[in-house]
Amino acid sequence: FGVPNNFTGNQYANTGEGYAGIHTYIPGFTNSRGYVQTELLTKLIANRNYHVEFYVSAVDNCKLGTNNMGAYFSDTLIYNLVVHLPQINNDIVLNPLNNKDDWMKISGDFVANGNEKFVTIGNFNNDITTDTIHFPTGGFFDAYYYIDDVSVICIDCYDFIPNIFSPNNDNQNDYIDFSNLNLTEE
Repeated sequence: FGVPNNFTGNQYANTGEGYAGIHTYIPGFTNSRGYVQTELLTKLIANRNYHVEFYVSAVDNCKLGTNNMGAYFSDTLIYNLVVHLPQINNDIVLNPLNNKDDWMKISGDFVANGNEKFVTIGNFNNDITTDTIHFPTGGFFDAYYYIDDVSVICIDCYDFIPNIFSPNNDNQNDYIDFSNLNLTEE
C-alpha cells in the first residue's frame, strides 16, 4: 500500500508514515467487507473503562461510502464478523463518514468484560442496515476507507491515587510513591 499514492487514491497518513485500508461495503456481494483485526498489547481488565479512538478517510476512487464503522473487542480471533455488536460505533447522524480529503475521528468509551485481547475494526452492519453514501466521483462502485491512529486507553487503571500529601517533614505523608502505578495497561 503506497502512502500517499496508491490504487485507491491519494491520502497522507494522519500521523506517521502508513495506514490500513478496508472495504466496508461491496454491492452485489452479500455482506462482503474487510476488517482490520489485531492483538492488543495486554488483555483488557474487567469492569474498567476504556477510551477508544481511530481515524478514517474515504478513498478517492470509490463512488460509495458507509457511515457504519465500529470497533469490536473479543478474547479470541473472530471470523464471522457481521453477527457481532461492536462496543464502539460511529454516530451516523453526528459524524457522517463522507470526507475524502481529511481524516474523521471515531471514538467512544466502554466497560470491558475482561480478557478481551483482540480489536477488530470495520462495518458490522449487514447489507440491509448499512447506511451508504454516494460520492459524485470515483471509479469503483464500492466503499473503501483508510484507517489510522487506533488507540485503546484505560481511563481508570491506576491502582494507587494518593488522597493525602503533606510535605512538612513530620515523617507522615511527606512523599508520594508512584511505584505501584501500572501505566502499561493503555
